[in-house]
Amino acid sequence: MKKILLGLAISSLLLVGCSNKSEEAYQSAMTDGIQAVADQNYPKAKGYFETALKEKNDDKKAENYLAAVKNYQILLKYQEEEDLEKGLDLSTKLSNDKNVPDTIKKHVQKVGEEFSAIKNTLDESMKLYNEAEKLSEEKKYTESNEKLKVIQSEKLQGTYYKDLLAKTVELSQLNLTEIEKIALAEKEAAEQKAKEEAEKKAAEEKIAKQKAAEQQLASRNEMDSTFSITERQALDIAENFYSFNSDGQQVSFQNMNPGKIFLNEDGSGFYNIYVMVEGAPSAAISVDANTGEANHSIMHFRGLGVEIRTVDAP
Repeated sequence: MKKILLGLAISSLLLVGCSNKSEEAYQSAMTDGIQAVADQNYPKAKGYFETALKEKNDDKKAENYLAAVKNYQILLKYQEEEDLEKGLDLSTKLSNDKNVPDTIKKHVQKVGEEFSAIKNTLDESMKLYNEAEKLSEEKKYTESNEKLKVIQSEKLQGTYYKDLLAKTVELSQLNLTEIEKIALAEKEAAEQKAKEEAEKKAAEEKIAKQKAAEQQLASRNEMDSTFSITERQALDIAENFYSFNSDGQQVSFQNMNPGKIFLNEDGSGFYNIYVMVEGAPSAAISVDANTGEANHSIMHFRGLGVEIRTVDAP
């Protein structure tokens, strides 16, 4: 009997000793795991919490820490893969899970805030893009590109924005193409308008010149009809005006253009009378066809490049 009691006592002592060692191992693993979480060494923390569960099966605290660590590692994977949708969903679930330890929850919330900031930026940029797309559809290409420039100025990086940036570049290029088309059409229209205006101006100037010429001709014709000095009178005036000692030479007076009056640019007229000495022109006298005023004239003025107009003498 004594031997049996002694055996039971020894067994009890052994069980207590083993239990104490297991508890110590559990506590040590939990302490190290929590410290690893604080150090954000999650692979190491995972190993410690797995050890703690081996020492104390079904321990809720160890289970919660281990589950939270595993989920946080998944969350970091979503962040690395830039999976915004899954990252936001998981970070929200973990933040609202009461079983997630506060230390890990703080890390989860930090990552969640980063996901939220990315989503907000993406949403705002998408809103700008949609506005730009609508403006482009309304053919307001310059205004559309102004919206797109805001998106491009954000310097968005990462897979999150890849599709948006590709669409932004595509729409911007489309707008530029349309802007160039409009500019070219406006240039061609302006050139055509300038050409038409130049042609119109040239036509108006031509008509104006024609009218001026007609008016000038009418004025000249009117003046032509007012000439009062006859050719005979002009010859007499020239003879009276011109006097010299002929020394017996034969002298006569002859209209340079018989029966005609020369016209000046201003429409006035004159006779150009040659003084003929022995049948050869020696001098010239100009006689105004209206006033009869006589002056010495240039004897020969043909070939001077001046258009000579004449009218019939009265």
